[in-house]
Amino acid sequence: MTLMSNYSFNNSRLYLKDSFRFFLLLCALLTVLQTANASPWMRSSGESHIVTMMGQSRADEFWDKNRRLQRDNCESKDVDAFIRYEYGYSYYHTLFTDVKWESDQCGGSESKGIPDIKIGLRGRLNPYRNGRTWQASLTIPIQGDIRNRSEPGHGQFGLNVGMYFQFKPDPYLNPAELGQRGYWSWALGTKLFTGGVAHKAWTNLKWSDSLFNTSFDYGIKLNAEYSFGGDDNSDSFSGGENKRVEDYDVITGTLSFSHKLSKKVRGRVSLSQDFAGRNTIKSTALKFGLSKTWK
Repeated sequence: MTLMSNYSFNNSRLYLKDSFRFFLLLCALLTVLQTANASPWMRSSGESHIVTMMGQSRADEFWDKNRRLQRDNCESKDVDAFIRYEYGYSYYHTLFTDVKWESDQCGGSESKGIPDIKIGLRGRLNPYRNGRTWQASLTIPIQGDIRNRSEPGHGQFGLNVGMYFQFKPDPYLNPAELGQRGYWSWALGTKLFTGGVAHKAWTNLKWSDSLFNTSFDYGIKLNAEYSFGGDDNSDSFSGGENKRVEDYDVITGTLSFSHKLSKKVRGRVSLSQDFAGRNTIKSTALKFGLSKTWK
């Protein structure tokens, strides 16, 4: 009787575990999500890494040009799809490309398509340590009306450059400490656009750690973007069909969880909330994703 009970209990645990893994895998493969943040990690020579994500965001309020929160005239329901591929060209350089598809709805208005693609290069700031990198990427416009852009960079070329720092025990000096405690990540950089589009200064700070010493990880992140230069078109923003104008600021907080599904595959889920802004909607976003690394 005891053997039968243990067998049933173990089968139930295995079923729940497999069901959870299947749910994460299904969520990630249904479609692919919004923007995934750049990584501070280098790929080894010949190594490939792919990230696919899916998600939806909603908003029924926006911040005007004076940073006052206003009720929107319709609820925005946006779906984003994102895929990133990285390749370790050598020990010193990692190549990557991003493709995003988005569908924006507000009232009876809807727009969908691929606004742009990004190609980029990542290199080491410290040749003897991972997690300390510089990165540069070129935004190539695919769709978007350059005379009526509801998103920064639509219809224009852009250049995004930044530096990424992961503060954790040095794997060369303290290998035993690696993965035994949480760590901070910090990044800063700028986005430059053609065609009079306002440029951006951006930064983010993230704390990462394991959840209750389990195989689950969590992250708490704060991201900020600030506009400078470019044409002032703030008077044209009134919420509704436009998510934001080109000259905007926003601060966003994100809580994320991830779980290693196998040696090469990891599932992810995150919840994001805009806390402050100017000329942008106040958005709440739920995202699911999957990543895989192989060589």
